[in-house]
Amino acid sequence: MKGIIYAILATISYSSTPTFTQLGYKGGIQTNTLLFSRHLVSLICMLPSLLKKGSFSSLGKKELPWVLLLCVMSVIGNVSFNYAYHYLPNMVSIAISISYVAIVFVIEMLLGIEEYSRTKGLILLLSVAGLVIIAIPGFSGSLNMLAFAAGIVGSVQYSIYLIMINSKHLKDVPTEIILLTGVIPIMIYSSVRCFINGEPLLPSNTLQWISIICLGTIGVLVARGLFYSAVRLIGATRASMIDSLEPLSSAVLGYFLLCQGLDIYTVTGSALMMVSILLLLRQKKNPE
Repeated sequence: MKGIIYAILATISYSSTPTFTQLGYKGGIQTNTLLFSRHLVSLICMLPSLLKKGSFSSLGKKELPWVLLLCVMSVIGNVSFNYAYHYLPNMVSIAISISYVAIVFVIEMLLGIEEYSRTKGLILLLSVAGLVIIAIPGFSGSLNMLAFAAGIVGSVQYSIYLIMINSKHLKDVPTEIILLTGVIPIMIYSSVRCFINGEPLLPSNTLQWISIICLGTIGVLVARGLFYSAVRLIGATRASMIDSLEPLSSAVLGYFLLCQGLDIYTVTGSALMMVSILLLLRQKKNPE
């Protein structure tokens, strides 16, 4: 049950990412500035815990190559998702990014980690159907196909990332180290990009700072920490299926913070996802 609670709280936290990202873009922030400063905020928040626990002492030579691979994948995923968030409507970008739920399910079945059942198939079908319905308005007009492709790339990367952190190679690596693989590499990459493009490293106005602080604490530290813990407790597939509720909470945040309306597609798609989550919660829990 603890893993499910973590996954639900992580979903609510994750759903704030596109909303606060778009808030920052409305304030005129550059993408590389946003990437660097949001992860700087999360790193500052993590430092006391890292120094107190001595997490690096448990990192051995066998785990190091896998940790470095996570670092590379984090850069690819963050850049891809932020590009999609920038050029696609809020709900369309969320629908694309959350498609990793289906990707994780398929990959874990191919690897023999998850066994297929009709109930799981129904849960997957309802989740995908809900996402497709939510995304319908985005296809009625012009759509940035490069941003669409970037979102898909980010989803595939994130799916593999989640499966990796729950693998035997990284199972014993502390969550704090896993979090760092999604923070330090992005800061290095974005700082170099800022230098090349002549962009500032830090926000320049109040709206940008609000966006960055919320992204760094809620969107990175809280969301990822809770979700990675949930993955290790209940598995990547179950945690991902719970995360399919993200479009609903994102729509609510978008309504209140960005004045984005809720249409019939969002309501219908979210309702299907709610049903899929209820079915998931009725499944037998793992001993953990």
